[in-house]
Amino acid sequence: MNMENKKDMQMIIKEHINLGLIEPGIFAYSSPGFLIKMENESKKFTAFSTPQGIELQEHIVEKIRNFPDILKDKKQLQSFLGVVNFAGIFIKDLAKYRKDFQPLLKETESAKWKWEEIHTQRVRELKQVCNNLPKLAIPQDEDELVV
Repeated sequence: MNMENKKDMQMIIKEHINLGLIEPGIFAYSSPGFLIKMENESKKFTAFSTPQGIELQEHIVEKIRNFPDILKDKKQLQSFLGVVNFAGIFIKDLAKYRKDFQPLLKETESAKWKWEEIHTQRVRELKQVCNNLPKLAIPQDEDELVV
């Protein structure tokens, strides 16, 4: 972005803040962003922030629940894991659940798709975990943060 475009963008952002259309916000694992205030709630977002914390949107959990327990091929597994990734910051030890799927993602001509009971178990576990996701706390200015 050239300096002229950057200045234009900064001016537009300031105007929108002054009008109350957006407000500064901080999202986990990303650079500072902005929360958009919308009259029309038909737009679907991955998560939303409240004074009580950051919550995953229910439509993401519903998509995870709607996947079958037994996935039929690599493409369906990739789709499932892609949706699960939206919930990733809410799922403690996500790698523990994902590790059993890794060999299936590396499927080649010589190593064909072989779904096993452990894979079904992991899908069910992920669905169960997603039914009880925690709200993520938003650090306050006075909180002590250790990096």
